[in-house]
Amino acid sequence: MPLAERQCRSELNQLGVTFTDVEAIANGSQCGIAYPVKLQKLSGNIDVSPDVTVNCETALAFAQWVQNDLAPAARVRYLTGLKSIQTMGGYSCRRVNNGTNSRTMSEHSKGNAIDIGGFTLNTGKTIDVSRKGFFAFREKGLLKSARASGCEYFNTVLGPGYPKHNDHFHFDLKQRSSDTTYCQ
Repeated sequence: MPLAERQCRSELNQLGVTFTDVEAIANGSQCGIAYPVKLQKLSGNIDVSPDVTVNCETALAFAQWVQNDLAPAARVRYLTGLKSIQTMGGYSCRRVNNGTNSRTMSEHSKGNAIDIGGFTLNTGKTIDVSRKGFFAFREKGLLKSARASGCEYFNTVLGPGYPKHNDHFHFDLKQRSSDTTYCQ
């Protein structure tokens, strides 16, 4: 295993992340992960449900974002911690938007992306990722904070209001030639 991969796993361990190494994924020339990890639990005993397979760099960015931004934002708004994060996808050999009018491979095809559909608080309250009604101030505040802070860790953040992302956040580490982020 290359040094960068070992260092990434060491950082995950330091954060208290529960993960397992899984066998390399090779699925043609455009899909796969050389050294995938399966995320199971994040620091603070936050469940990842269901477990999700991504590359280590994506797992690390996700774990740091949850620990440093999402979990504190939930505590501020709801005076409780996060119990779990509902994932909607990690690695998947597919095109952007599931191939609908696209020839470009998705970042999911390299394990370079993770989709989140909601969060469950320690109180049992679940907050799904979708547009909220006028009076859902706390939920809207948490989702707005999640989206904005995600842009500090990921190169792409998409969510409700962006086509085909009305029920989830998409976070990825796509490398762009301009080194810019795309947050919508």
